[in-house]
Amino acid sequence: MLIRFLSISLVLSLTGCAKSWSAHQSNTNKDSGVGPFDGTTGKLATGERCTASSDCTSGLCLGVGTELLCSELCGPCPKPTYCSHVDPHTAPDGEEPAASGFYCLPDRGGLCKPCGSDVNCTYPGDKCLDLGGGEKACGRDCSYDQTCPVGYQCIGGQCHPNGGSCDCTTDRIGATQRCENSNDFGTCHGSQTCSTTGWEDCDAQEPGPEVCNGLDDDCDGVLPDDEKDTDGNGIIQCQEHCQPQPEQCNLKDDDCNSVVDDGDPVVMCGSVDHGLPACVAGACQIDRCDDGYRDLDESFDNGCECQIPPSGGTACAAAENLGSVDDSGQILTVGTVLGQDEEVWYKVQSVDLPEGANSTCDTFHFRAQFTSNPDDSYLMDVFSGDCTQQAVCPQSMTDFSWYTNFRQGSGSSAIGECDCLDDPTQNGEGYNQCQDNSATYLIRVYKIPNGTVSCQAFQLEVSNGVYSP
Repeated sequence: MLIRFLSISLVLSLTGCAKSWSAHQSNTNKDSGVGPFDGTTGKLATGERCTASSDCTSGLCLGVGTELLCSELCGPCPKPTYCSHVDPHTAPDGEEPAASGFYCLPDRGGLCKPCGSDVNCTYPGDKCLDLGGGEKACGRDCSYDQTCPVGYQCIGGQCHPNGGSCDCTTDRIGATQRCENSNDFGTCHGSQTCSTTGWEDCDAQEPGPEVCNGLDDDCDGVLPDDEKDTDGNGIIQCQEHCQPQPEQCNLKDDDCNSVVDDGDPVVMCGSVDHGLPACVAGACQIDRCDDGYRDLDESFDNGCECQIPPSGGTACAAAENLGSVDDSGQILTVGTVLGQDEEVWYKVQSVDLPEGANSTCDTFHFRAQFTSNPDDSYLMDVFSGDCTQQAVCPQSMTDFSWYTNFRQGSGSSAIGECDCLDDPTQNGEGYNQCQDNSATYLIRVYKIPNGTVSCQAFQLEVSNGVYSP
């Protein structure tokens, strides 16, 4: 496509407008920059990109910045176009630029788009508005007839958001703004409306793989060659020459129904041991495992290979409550299997029973240890307190203890709760005050990064009063 540039310096100054649009274009079916034809005339409708004025129903291919768009003089403009002032400096090859004036342009949703200067806004007639409080957003030229969309008012020739902000407020109900939906296939643009409950969900389509349907499924603005009707017989090429085959998981429309990978996942991918398959983005994957089974090695071939006991919570606030262990000598044992970057949480109450007057020693001894640690691939962190205010104990360990049944020194210099007195009024030499050491402990067990993947479960033993210091 050839475009004549009459003023190089001015055209370059408008380049930002074209770039701004390309990052916010609508999800329309465009082929090499040329849009859909008007069904009654066989020519391009107002607002579509063109290469010559003869392409357009209106008979005018207008230079807008560095773009060429089918357009017409305002009065009124067909929806979804609106009126804006244009000072054309480009034209199709062999044509003269149109005169400056008010022309109908496609509504690309530039209102309230964040901006730093005018060149960030959709068209040269749109200005970057300083709304105060550090908020700057694009307005829209309304100088022709002072008309603005719902939620905006024309002030000084530009559409300003009601209330002086682009937020969804009560005085902007019915206003729309641009939004997008993105995934691995691409980004589709749409709009969302301000309602009494806030911004509604975005209406942008979900990007997907290109399918033989004549639509821009991945929203990149370009159709593959085989989705075009090259011979003009009303049938797009890929449908005309499609030979139905059994559907496979390959991002192709094998059965010619205009949908890719829509066969039975079991037929396309085969069965999965202890689980169900799925076809995702042209690859067979494990959709889910049966209860009590896990897929740790992420291999489709061996399915959900690990049979595991469910155990632990996924976060501190959801820690599995193991109950309590008191210092009369109690043991609890739990365990499970974890994958890479996974962790489980447990909570246990350790109880320090009264020792009685003139007891020999306080037997309180809380301990958490791995009794089985396959390939030494598990570690634990132990906290006392709760999830909002944790007293941190030593971290990244395989064996943790907290005890008081020890003694150092003699006579009045003896420390530790052995020997100890339960009655605070007594002051026997060589004895110490017995304290209540009861506490709640939170235990986080996690897989060492890049540790060995194994179906062998760890075994965690939690005890109190069982072991000597």
